[in-house]
Amino acid sequence: MTGRSQEIGALLSAGGFTKLARIQADSRPQTMVYYGAGFADVAADVAAMFGLPATSVQQVASVQGVQLYAGQDFAAGNKPTLPAPKPNDVVAQTAQDQTCQTTNPVG
Repeated sequence: MTGRSQEIGALLSAGGFTKLARIQADSRPQTMVYYGAGFADVAADVAAMFGLPATSVQQVASVQGVQLYAGQDFAAGNKPTLPAPKPNDVVAQTAQDQTCQTTNPVG
């Protein structure tokens, strides 16, 4: 998110992260945490600090350390705006998952 690097960097520093570098990246809709080999625990700590779900944390071979990419969902405040959770009563299935019932041959 353009213009937020100073603010987000300050939040990370206040959270105890000391080695920070700011990089310019393309705009993206969702905030993501990318990490390299050996940094899964640090990436999880960064994600937890900002309330990010596990789906927002990905290992990438070309990344050294941990990189936080602030998305459009992190335009303001101390945490990204996460999408509303799906209700528990919604059944996710496709036509291939559903077996149709046969009709009653008697009547």
